[in-house]
Formats: sequence, C-alpha cells, structure tokens
Amino acid sequence: ILSLKHNFKNLELTSFIRYRLSKRSSLSFEYSLYNTPPGLLQIQPFQNITNPLHIIIGNPSLKHYSTHGVYIKYNVFNLQKETGLNTYLIVNFMKDQIVAKSIIDENFIRYTTYANVSGGYNARGKVSYSKNIKIDAFKSLKYEFELSTIIDKQINFNNDQQYASINTL
Repeated sequence: ILSLKHNFKNLELTSFIRYRLSKRSSLSFEYSLYNTPPGLLQIQPFQNITNPLHIIIGNPSLKHYSTHGVYIKYNVFNLQKETGLNTYLIVNFMKDQIVAKSIIDENFIRYTTYANVSGGYNARGKVSYSKNIKIDAFKSLKYEFELSTIIDKQINFNNDQQYASINTL
C-alpha cells in the first residue's frame, strides 16, 4: 500500500496603497504573494507507463511555488486641457516554479519528472497619453498615444539541460 501525505501551509497576502499626489494625480502600489502547491500527478512517486514511449515519474520532493507580484501605477488628468497620462508597471517573480524535466534515452523513450526552478519572471508596462480636441460645440476629436512592452523569462529543461528563454514584445 502506497501512502502519500503532504501539507502545504503557506502565507498569502495582498497589500495596496494609493497616494493622491494632487487633485489631478495619484500613485498606486500593490504587492501580492501567491502560492501554488504541486498537483497530485506531479508528486506521486510511481511510474505512469500508460504510454510506454513516454514514462512519467512524479517527484514527491516538490515544493509549492511562490509568485511575488508588484504593481505600480501613476496617472494625471487635466480637465481644463482635456488631457490624461496613465502609466503602469506589473512585475511577477517566480520562486520554486514547477516545470517538467524530460530526457530521451538511446531507445527514444522519453522519461518525464518534475523539478522546482527559480529565476523566472514576467513584466509588462504601459504609458498612454490622451487628448480631447473640441472642434465646435457639438463635435470633438479624441486621440490617444500608447506605448507598451512585455518581457517574459521562463526556466525549463531540454534533455536534462536547464536553460532560460526570454521573450519580449
């Protein structure tokens, strides 16, 4: 009889602060900590041979993984000039993220287990500016300029070799 028991007790939190700089502008800051336990298939310590060409072996030593998130936002509006500026930055850092770790042997059989890795992150940010131009009493033209970016770093394994991939947009 196989017995598998794990307790994953972790602190999770979210904090938020908004500071009004003036009647027209504000600055916000948020921090969050989330934890994700491994799934049952990831920690069960026996071989899944349902597909004999792809054998999956759980890792009972896996830890939960944590995501630390930071969110910063600044905005300013001028009602008389009908303009607005809005910016934000969101960054998430992963600690002990659970990823698949596979190797392919000389008989072309793939063996997959799971491992904890740290160092992954993702970030995105945006700056936007808008202006409303009155043409006459009934018509106006509104335009908005926006610049945004995304960066994502993932830690993975390829045939038992750990590597990092960075994607940007």
